Amino acid sequence: MALWQRWEAHALQWIAWARAPGHDSYWRFHRDQFLKIVPPPGRRTIDIGCGEGRLTRHLKTLGHNVIGIDASPSLIAAARQSDPLMDLRLADAAALPLAAASADLAIAFMSLHDIDAMSAAVRSPSRIASKMPSDTAAMMARAFMGPYRASIAGIGTLPDQKASRSRTLLG
Repeated sequence: MALWQRWEAHALQWIAWARAPGHDSYWRFHRDQFLKIVPPPGRRTIDIGCGEGRLTRHLKTLGHNVIGIDASPSLIAAARQSDPLMDLRLADAAALPLAAASADLAIAFMSLHDIDAMSAAVRSPSRIASKMPSDTAAMMARAFMGPYRASIAGIGTLPDQKASRSRTLLG
């Protein structure tokens, strides 16, 4: 069973858990620290693995023109229900349905570990995000990547790709 299918099978439980403020690390630690390093809004921000949309909603309140992407139909439906005006798309993170250089910022906040094709999911934002120095993107990513993921995702450190120079936040 693919990881997105596992998320789909447990979507209702996740939605209830994720929407109970104050009890998990997102509400207590990660959200505020992460939002401090997110660049100011540009023309478009992509939230890869948006789930039920909690970070997507927060980015929107900060002025980002955000597109939320997730592979789970139930999670996309829940995100849409919480804000019908958000641009939410059912898609595979490894094959983002967006034109090249169509976004200023791509974020995969606490979602890469839930994607089967992680290598492709790390490359996909490189195609859609506008270019910026890779050391800046890598610095931003490392701020929220645990040591086990830093060596895996590390923006451009995968053995089958050259260094990415996209403006991506992977965490």
